[in-house]
Amino acid sequence: VNRSTVTTAYNELRAMGIVESTTGKGTRVSTHMWGVSPTLTPNWRNFVEGGTFLPNLPLLRHIRAEVQQNENIIDFANGELGCNLYPHNQLQAILREQPLTHSLSYDHPQGYLPLRQAVVKYMKEYLKVEATEQSIMITSGAQQALHLIVQCLLNPGDAVAFESPSHCYSLPLFQSAGIRIFPLPVDEHGINPDDVQELYRKHRI
Repeated sequence: VNRSTVTTAYNELRAMGIVESTTGKGTRVSTHMWGVSPTLTPNWRNFVEGGTFLPNLPLLRHIRAEVQQNENIIDFANGELGCNLYPHNQLQAILREQPLTHSLSYDHPQGYLPLRQAVVKYMKEYLKVEATEQSIMITSGAQQALHLIVQCLLNPGDAVAFESPSHCYSLPLFQSAGIRIFPLPVDEHGINPDDVQELYRKHRI
């Protein structure tokens, strides 16, 4: 078992009041009274170090500062489309044709049904993948999708590999969740399967 996984497990048990640690004596099961649940003290360090609270990397902060001072610089750091590239007239025309009867209500948790149906149709026609509307979830973007994967499918201490270079290395959500990240070399032909096998053998990605 990876050392970081063991450390994270002890931190969680300690935060839940199940174990207690004493300097020089180690860690043991808490001595609370039988039948009385221990007080659950939140692990504030985990909250503070969570992805929501981690500051952006110094490089990204530097890029954004430069963008504010020089309008000729194109900002690719935030992953957003520049305002001058939006088809404003076309979007306004589309919105004028749409009824607003449901605009103020909550939509389905998995996303707008007609959009999910369109995704199912696209996957079948172009990717030859059979899917249903129930198996599709619409997210607000790639970063939210990655966040859901980290929270639902991965555990602290798990290992993942990303192409190098990749935008994912600038995202704090993996580090804040205790996920180990390893670079995956890419050449003109893409990913080398041998590199994937080597990383799996060494780190169980």
